Parts: sequence; structure tokens; C-alpha cells
Amino acid sequence: MEVIKNTTEKTLFRMKHLTEKLSLSKSTIWLWIRNNEFPKPSKINGVSVWKKDTIDQWINKNISMEDES
Repeated sequence: MEVIKNTTEKTLFRMKHLTEKLSLSKSTIWLWIRNNEFPKPSKINGVSVWKKDTIDQWINKNISMEDES
């Protein structure tokens, strides 16, 4: 999986990377963003990107929510 690293060595994901990492469709991710169920992206030159740390936190939060059910 190709990822983008910015100058401060933070890893950024584009939508393609998210769909691969999460096994979700783009439309599901955008729906969850509109419903405030998924982190909103930042824009770099008009391209939507998500910080790896933010996505990892979201994954961990949602895994722990499933464990509580």
C-alpha cells in the first residue's frame, strides 16, 4: 500500500488507501463522514487526506465499542 509522508514524517492516507485498509467502499466512508461517524479529512491542494494516527484511533475506538457489545 502506497502512503504519503509529509515533511514532518506524519503518514497520510488518501481515499484509495482507506478503502483498502478498512475494506469499505468510498460511498460508505463518505456517508459515515456526513453522519459524523468517521473522521473528516484535511485538504492538501484539493486532495482529501487523513492522518494515520487519526484513523488508527478511530479503528481502536470502534474495536473497543464492539468488545463492549
